[in-house]
Amino acid sequence: MTPSHDNVLNACFAVGGVCGLIAGGFAVYLSKGLAVWRRIPITLCFCFEGFLSCFMLSSRVVDIVEMRMDFPPSKTRSFDSAVWIWRAYQTHGKGGNWNIQTTPLWSNLDITESDYKFMVTHRPPEDNLGNPDEISSKGYFCARVQLQQAGNAIRIMHAGSQTLPEGTVEVCPTSGAIFNPQ
Repeated sequence: MTPSHDNVLNACFAVGGVCGLIAGGFAVYLSKGLAVWRRIPITLCFCFEGFLSCFMLSSRVVDIVEMRMDFPPSKTRSFDSAVWIWRAYQTHGKGGNWNIQTTPLWSNLDITESDYKFMVTHRPPEDNLGNPDEISSKGYFCARVQLQQAGNAIRIMHAGSQTLPEGTVEVCPTSGAIFNPQ
């Protein structure tokens, strides 16, 4: 039985709170020679830092443990497949970013600029908006990705952690090679 996400998050907050209190007590002990008006901000700072560091560490550890529970190496199989792209968009700012969102396995993935340009120049016939910042694919385009499956749990590898290799995006094949969980 896997604990719910809310319970895990509450546990991380509790661990962070306990660490914050311990760090605050340590600050009171270390600052006992200072005036009260200096001890209070130091104590609050230690409490906040203790909470924040323990919360961030515990939530990362919990993520790793949950992934190991959902995808144990002995029961996990990896395979390449095409998944449908629902939409693509680009963001502007420092360097820009090109993204796709997949369906039915929802994921937000970074793609290369050349793959995005491929999508812009090969837009589906029903996407007549012509907006270079937004492409409505709805399954016209696919992304070749690596998937992992363990029982009913399925994930797209490298989702959100790195840009997919150039040439990942293609017009969807008309038969068989598309992942469909039904």
